[in-house]
Amino acid sequence: MRKTLVILFMVFAVPNIFAADNMGRNVYSIYTENFNGIKTDWWRWTGSPDNAVDNTVLNIWYDGGDYVDVSDPPLEYASPLDSKDGNQYYRITSNGSANASAYSGWCFTFVSGSSSTKADAYRNMYVYTGGTIEFWARSNTPAVEQYQVGFTMFVTYGSGDRTVSLGSRGFTANGQWQKVVIPLSLLNATITSIKNPFLMTTNRVTGVLDIDGIVWKMPGSGTFSVNIYNISDNSPASQVTWDPALIGQGWQAAQQYFELDLDSMPDDNWAIQIYTHNTNASANPQFTGSMTSSMASGMVDSSDTTKMLPMCWRVTDKLLPYAGTGIGDDYDKTLVIGANSGGMYDAGSDDPGTAGYYCWFAFKDYAMFGMGDPDVTNGADYVRVWDKRGFHSAAGDVNYWGMSPGGMYKNMILPRIYLGANFDAAFTPNIYETNSIVIELFYE
Repeated sequence: MRKTLVILFMVFAVPNIFAADNMGRNVYSIYTENFNGIKTDWWRWTGSPDNAVDNTVLNIWYDGGDYVDVSDPPLEYASPLDSKDGNQYYRITSNGSANASAYSGWCFTFVSGSSSTKADAYRNMYVYTGGTIEFWARSNTPAVEQYQVGFTMFVTYGSGDRTVSLGSRGFTANGQWQKVVIPLSLLNATITSIKNPFLMTTNRVTGVLDIDGIVWKMPGSGTFSVNIYNISDNSPASQVTWDPALIGQGWQAAQQYFELDLDSMPDDNWAIQIYTHNTNASANPQFTGSMTSSMASGMVDSSDTTKMLPMCWRVTDKLLPYAGTGIGDDYDKTLVIGANSGGMYDAGSDDPGTAGYYCWFAFKDYAMFGMGDPDVTNGADYVRVWDKRGFHSAAGDVNYWGMSPGGMYKNMILPRIYLGANFDAAFTPNIYETNSIVIELFYE
């Protein structure tokens, strides 16, 4: 059954939301590429972090002939379909020992300070009491079904830190991803000083285990919101506008952008999509012309409602324009829209593959769904902005989903949607507008 949360685009302004400390968010990431939190990865210690409260390091221990190795950085595959969250996951390889006193394991540890002065830190996670710890596990080695899971906290009695065992977390080792959900309902206020928010011991197990999507979740359902900001100074805005001087100058970017704030994981198959609904009864102006699934929807001509000004969108984790380093995938991202027979691309980027990397998507309308084009249907990939694979960064290839986890560990993950319009189709003194851009969180 499809369930939706619909945001019909209205004229409003919302105060900016920005926080370096993600603790207290409904979904707190220990390791995911989609949700807020520490998002540990190998970029972690490339410099002195300016957000110590959310930093972690990966620790591994072993003795008595037992051995465990954890991929760091996480494994990255060409196809995000191989992961349960984003395009990376951790692989744990252990070599069990016959020695009864042998042990091995691994954990994430909260730290503060720079790479040279880092020290263990403690975080108050009491707000997650009654919630869950969740993660995905995959293996084809039956022995690893008996990995022990827990976390470590500081206690005022005894001798310092104490590991809270959440028990043996078995799953079906059939080579497929399995969801593990651990209720925290039996825990109490003692989870106020957490040092290791996720810990796993192997208990002399031999095998290979993949782990992905580790989160702490509150009992509540969380929130999803959309804000509007001016590109010029990132200040709150009430509507999306274009420079009137752009008439006749082809595809041009708007002067504002949308910012998405997702703090909810209602289902493992959640997704966010974007489209217009210009034939809706509440649309103003309401489009009265004919549509095909191959055309681009957009703003309606208020003096002739049978015509529309085509629009497009792109999503990124960056504030554009962005000047990249040119190293790896960190290339320039601009708002200069180019078009060729394959689609719309970033014509201002210094990436040599720009003209084949179609990061701008033509808007589709709700009325186009069901016209026979499998790419233009409710829930289709083409109209999706964001799902468990990451951001939909380019059209035409299943692998163009993802994000930059190394550059996103500091703050909340807030994707930005930028808009464009084709002003070759605009005429003066006509007015083009719409109040019916829908950004929709849905799950099945």
